[in-house]
Amino acid sequence: MHIEKNVCDSIIGTLLEIPGKNKDGIAARLDLLNMGVKTDLQPEYGERHTHLPPGPWNLSRAEKREVCNSFYGMKVPEGYSSNIKNLVSLQDSRLLSLKSHDCHTLMQQLLRVTIHSVLEKPASTVRVPSSQKMGVSKPLSGCTVSVVDRYLLKQAHLYVLENTEEVLPYIEQHMIHIKIAYMFGTVQSELHEEDNHGVSKNLRWLAAGPNMSVPSYRSYLIKGIKFNIKAQDDVWTTQNSGVYLLAHTMQVASAKDKNPII
Repeated sequence: MHIEKNVCDSIIGTLLEIPGKNKDGIAARLDLLNMGVKTDLQPEYGERHTHLPPGPWNLSRAEKREVCNSFYGMKVPEGYSSNIKNLVSLQDSRLLSLKSHDCHTLMQQLLRVTIHSVLEKPASTVRVPSSQKMGVSKPLSGCTVSVVDRYLLKQAHLYVLENTEEVLPYIEQHMIHIKIAYMFGTVQSELHEEDNHGVSKNLRWLAAGPNMSVPSYRSYLIKGIKFNIKAQDDVWTTQNSGVYLLAHTMQVASAKDKNPII
């Protein structure tokens, strides 16, 4: 972790040209020259000053500001890292007080997301985890019970019944009268007539209808992922949507690029 922190400090310091952390100097350029790498970036010696040609890692002031704004507005899953917003200084485009774990998350995920827009094209692509850990599901807050309008509840129940495969034979049998009968509260008897003979437990459960008292929660754990209602999520510094997308996009080096990469 300490080695990773030193490497991270050096990379961040070089990208944002932080005094005391910037590793892009004459010695580094000469090392590149000796290795035969980026020979066009070798130091240019003058009478009074030595000029270092800008490399692809040298960001403009606007690009540095863009990177820092990306960090500043970033929301990560709860417990993933420190509040990134507190580590950013927008006044001088710097990252401050990075801990070892912060550097680990920066190196593994966050840094390549924030600098993607300022890299030379074509950039290296950012991959998204293809699976989530499965876990338990349970409420994480107190329950608030509200009573739903009876008419709307019956409409919702009817919609579920009409879209349940086990109910289709009953609908086909009664066609016209089932909707009218249901709206007057008598459709349950149609499904209960056979009692347990040939009627599944799920179908009998559906026939009983939903409860008018609906519990709601501000936070809920679903398969190991914590979800909050929007009002609570908006004021938190972390965000767990549990939603990700695998997508393909066309990437070009310039407007005249005839060999786009997918």
